[in-house]
Amino acid sequence: MALLEISLRQEKKRHLFEYLIYLLKQWKDEQYPNVTEEFTKLKLQKILFLVAAVKATAQSHPLLEVFNNFYALPYGPVELDIYDAMNSNTFKRINFEDNYCKIDSLNNCYFEDLDSTQKQAMIEAIIAIRNMGVDYITKDPFELVDITHKWTSWQVAMQVAEMLGNKREFMSTDDIINSTVRAYK
Repeated sequence: MALLEISLRQEKKRHLFEYLIYLLKQWKDEQYPNVTEEFTKLKLQKILFLVAAVKATAQSHPLLEVFNNFYALPYGPVELDIYDAMNSNTFKRINFEDNYCKIDSLNNCYFEDLDSTQKQAMIEAIIAIRNMGVDYITKDPFELVDITHKWTSWQVAMQVAEMLGNKREFMSTDDIINSTVRAYK
């Protein structure tokens, strides 16, 4: 039974990530209709981190409850479950080819079965990110890496990883929420 629960949780996490991509594509199509740029794995991982953390507080952090497996890696925070899904192409409506996200078909009706609280949290996080006036859609992925490197939660985790001789270290939800520096620009 425990394996089935884990599998369902992972499926729901992947589905919510697809919803994030759906919202990002809407943003791109609305604000940059002539931009043909595609989303890379690296860019999506950085945006996922920033979106999941943007409205997170100690009292309320619904996106970090779902995306709860962030690790500090040399190029910034990475949600390992989503990273593994990207590499194994275990999504239903998107896939990754040559490091780029390919969207098979995403429309709003595909997301009707998402948990309404998580769906609303994702919408509110995207609105908060958009209201910051940072152009995440066309921003170079390495500029997003630089932004996430400013977070003290990433810096501390990477220091621990280096002390232990590792290339990665877990970033707890509490560490992310309590990050002294929470950079978005």
